[in-house]
Amino acid sequence: MNDNLHERLALEIHYRLQSNEWDKTIAHRVIRSRKNRMRTIFLSAAIIPLIFVIGIMAFLNKNNPGSVSPEDLVSRQIEGTYASVFPQGNENFSENTPLRELDMLVDEVLSQR
Repeated sequence: MNDNLHERLALEIHYRLQSNEWDKTIAHRVIRSRKNRMRTIFLSAAIIPLIFVIGIMAFLNKNNPGSVSPEDLVSRQIEGTYASVFPQGNENFSENTPLRELDMLVDEVLSQR
């Protein structure tokens, strides 16, 4: 049985050495593998600088003193809503309202996190 396997293996090797189709198949696989590797390299080369630029933009935007934080935006919206609903109490909203005390409590708790 072992001789039969060696014979079949020798015939297969001989067939492949004589076959142009087998050469084309191997060449196609090698070229496809190289193309895939080059695509991966180019894609990585394009994505890495993009991530770097996005990171720099996020860092610069975070440190921009002119930008408005989401907390400030929400506080302004609440103050505007309070002013439109309670126009008579608008002048004291920023100092003496229960909402301001609650805001201060929430800010204190969040700063401790």
